[in-house]
Amino acid sequence: MPRSRTANHPLTRTETTATQRRLLIMTRYPEPGHTKTRLIPGIGAEAAALVHRELIKQVRNTVVRLADSQEFAVEVHYAGGDAAQWYDLWGNHACLVPQKGHSLGERIENAMCSAFADGASHVVILGTDCPEIDSEIIHQAFKCLEKHDVVIGPALDGGYYLIGLQAPRTSLFRGINWGTDSVFKETIIQCSQQGLSVKELTPLADIDEPEDLLICRRYPDLCSSILPRTTLGLVSVIIPTLNEEQHLAQTISPLLENRNVEIIVVDAGSQDKTIEIAKELGARVIQSRQGRGLQLNVGAAQARGEVLLFLHADSLLPANYFSEIWSILYQGGIAGAFNLKIDSELPGIRWIEWAANIRSRHRQLPYGDQGLFLRAEDFYQMRGFKNWTLMEDYEFCCRLKRRGRILLSSAEILSSGRRWEHLGVMKTTVINQICIHAFRCGVSPEIIARLYLRKTGKKSRLAGENIQQHQRDDDIQN
Repeated sequence: MPRSRTANHPLTRTETTATQRRLLIMTRYPEPGHTKTRLIPGIGAEAAALVHRELIKQVRNTVVRLADSQEFAVEVHYAGGDAAQWYDLWGNHACLVPQKGHSLGERIENAMCSAFADGASHVVILGTDCPEIDSEIIHQAFKCLEKHDVVIGPALDGGYYLIGLQAPRTSLFRGINWGTDSVFKETIIQCSQQGLSVKELTPLADIDEPEDLLICRRYPDLCSSILPRTTLGLVSVIIPTLNEEQHLAQTISPLLENRNVEIIVVDAGSQDKTIEIAKELGARVIQSRQGRGLQLNVGAAQARGEVLLFLHADSLLPANYFSEIWSILYQGGIAGAFNLKIDSELPGIRWIEWAANIRSRHRQLPYGDQGLFLRAEDFYQMRGFKNWTLMEDYEFCCRLKRRGRILLSSAEILSSGRRWEHLGVMKTTVINQICIHAFRCGVSPEIIARLYLRKTGKKSRLAGENIQQHQRDDDIQN
């Protein structure tokens, strides 16, 4: 076990080798502009660095509590900053070791090999990006190494937040496409090819993108100086946008009269006057990548409301929406939505409204154009929407109704008829049903989104219809 030191004297490597079990923390110093850079567009460089600092402290506190009662030594392998800065952040609870190597794989490999060379028999490596890592996860990792060659904690974005080894398996860190969503799968393939027994831990989310901050809202004290506290009685209206200058003012203007309403516009790179209009009307504007599900999560992560209302940019809420929201929630519904009215006189459109409202009332499956609302606490506990380009509302409501009743207000929301008028009632309905049945049959949302774009003939993507893949920071922090 590492022993105590006097102030300003971190532990040395020699002092951490008393046990054969070693916990290695891979992390980077929280310097503004150089850490959590993908959070910067949403919250700024200073706040991004503060988020990373809080995540490091969260892991530190967990490790310190566990190390006091468990037989393992702790090493912090750091990039950026110096030993004095890391001592101020970590104290004398671990050996502080500068990372060595160019790529992330090299740095992890070097740290692992060094630990085994010092006599370790079981090595667990974890990053500081995941706020959900607790003492049970770490304890379970060491326990699993008694029976398995490798233990790995998959991250929800396709990487991993933890890996444990019984021996120095250098090949597991070579030839991996670090920074992509295939890191976990590639590592598992490597293990299989080498005949290694693997134990997978619970998948967890890490914090890299603005939408990931939603996870922090489950832990109110984690980023309390960065993210807002919930304000009782406040309703946050979250509107995802992409080139919505023709509709946005009409959608927002009726909401401005109520002081207990917060308006958040999450824009995905509009090239028209959408952002200018939103700011002129007093809405808070947050920049985001494209994707309706992740845009909604970005807004929810930074919302102050006790209730979250998700609204399309081309939909008009009923005049009594505020009282209807509280009436539905006070009736015991876990969530609610509004009766659908489509702004079109196309033949058959009234039948579409009727079918949608029957579905919403009896099957409890309202769609995103019906103004879904629920308490923020429930949304955070459910981890929000999937960061999908399509079907995020359908999947969320399927999860939501397992937790309670989704009630339908008799008040009408007026939704734009533009997509129905673009293709016609019959073709739009057929495409919608194909997407739903494909999803229920297990087709991936990415494939469904491609099908939708092709069938609708759209040359530009609406908010929520971006299907491009993107790279993310690796979960075991470099």
